[in-house]
Amino acid sequence: MLRQIDLAATLRGSGLELGRLSAVLPGNTDIALAGRVVPDAVTRFQGTFDAQTPDLRSLLTWAGVDIADVPADRLRQASLRAILRLTPEVVEASAVDLQVDASRLTGAAAYALRERPSFSIDAAIDRLNADAYRAAHATPATGGAAAGTSSAKSPSLPFNDLDANVKLRVDALTIDGQQVRDAVLDAGLLGGTLTLRTARIGDAGGLRAAVTGTVGALATLPDLALSFSVAAPDGGALLRLAGQPVPASTVRAGALTLEGSARGVLSALAVDVAARTGPGTASVVGTLSIDGTPSLDLTLRAAHPEMVQFI
Repeated sequence: MLRQIDLAATLRGSGLELGRLSAVLPGNTDIALAGRVVPDAVTRFQGTFDAQTPDLRSLLTWAGVDIADVPADRLRQASLRAILRLTPEVVEASAVDLQVDASRLTGAAAYALRERPSFSIDAAIDRLNADAYRAAHATPATGGAAAGTSSAKSPSLPFNDLDANVKLRVDALTIDGQQVRDAVLDAGLLGGTLTLRTARIGDAGGLRAAVTGTVGALATLPDLALSFSVAAPDGGALLRLAGQPVPASTVRAGALTLEGSARGVLSALAVDVAARTGPGTASVVGTLSIDGTPSLDLTLRAAHPEMVQFI
């Protein structure tokens, strides 16, 4: 349902100067495209795309997107601006500026036009309240929910069929009532191997965490080589983040640090974890299996000047 279609273009040399191609879509959505089209050049098109709507819900409904579970006060105003470039090999969007409600995303993206799909995204979001987009009756998932009771199989993901490079930063995120700041994902997927250059939480109730490493053979038998670190003002920070009750003893124990690694396949995963809280230290070293029938062979060591208090 397009309205008010407007085209202003001029043939110039071997190209087409597109002064403006605009239209109005449902939800009073204005879209406009401008730039230069050169069919035989290396750069087939370069120009700008602009869109804005005061009623994103109507636009999404017209496009067939089911938003029935999204609260009525969300998905209202939106705007998008980007510089587009099209060549025979790649479609690029740079200087992207997307605003939806109170959230703003800036960055760039590219998609390679070849038999094996490949894309890259480099974006930053200033703030996102994920809870505000949940249905009123939705409740956060907990560890005690019917885990393992469903016989449905997980959907197959095409890890071997595409390559990707993703850099995403969220300055402020609200999810499950928790405030998370400086969340960063910098990862690549190439030939079925996931490389985590960094996956980091800068601050979640005082907790900081980071994971780096690789996960190979994602589509068959995942092979991990991961390192992680966690720092928190007390052990209760982990429980609070998981939405669990916090015993007073975990707070009294003082600051907590965890460092460790996990290497190998899921049926024979070698783990090495070291923890420190106050004057106490602990370590766990060994192997475990989380594929099929769970099993473990671990050695635990702990030391504290007041072991009863530590336990």
